Amino acid sequence: MSLAHFESSALAFVQSKLGILDINTVILDDWCGIRLIYETNDVCRCTNDCAQCRTYLALGEDQNPPGDFLRTTLVKASDDHTDVTRNRMLNCKTTADYQSSFVQWLQGRCHTLEEFREELTLVRDFRVVYSAGVSEAGLPALERALKDGIVESARRGMGERRALFDQAVREIFLPW
Repeated sequence: MSLAHFESSALAFVQSKLGILDINTVILDDWCGIRLIYETNDVCRCTNDCAQCRTYLALGEDQNPPGDFLRTTLVKASDDHTDVTRNRMLNCKTTADYQSSFVQWLQGRCHTLEEFREELTLVRDFRVVYSAGVSEAGLPALERALKDGIVESARRGMGERRALFDQAVREIFLPW
């Protein structure tokens, strides 16, 4: 199911939390299920003490398997993901952490054209649904800058896989 189907409900949910949380940016993606990625002031200064975190307390921890529904709760990082996140919760990330997670995954775990295509499709498809101080009309430019940053940062560390990576970028993003 397309993420566009979830954008309005994601934005409505985020707006319902604006008086409760100091939200900087929220991203909608479909990695291990349709979910929201939160950058709040709490996330920016995270010490992984979830019991004391306003974001954690306001959103709660997810208990559901991935599915075709909008996951608004927080998802605990598994041991398999500790190399691409510094937080206990997979969807607690600053935008820089979010970009870095993609870059690390692309550089460290993608080795075939198909793996690059799959990961770059996730990059292409994520949506910025809210960013403090950015108008709705300005969100696409912010989103594009985040995506361009991921691709350019990942490209720099590709080494001998760069040709495969560039081919996947052309296939997934062009025409951009």
